[in-house]
Amino acid sequence: MKIYFASDFHLGAPNKEESAVREKCIVSWL
Repeated sequence: MKIYFASDFHLGAPNKEESAVREKCIVSWL
């Protein structure tokens, strides 16, 4: 069994536009 832990993404920082790029990467990884 594999266990993954993901944390400390700082969503919303420094602004909505830059955070949206990270959010899309994180969601696609999930």
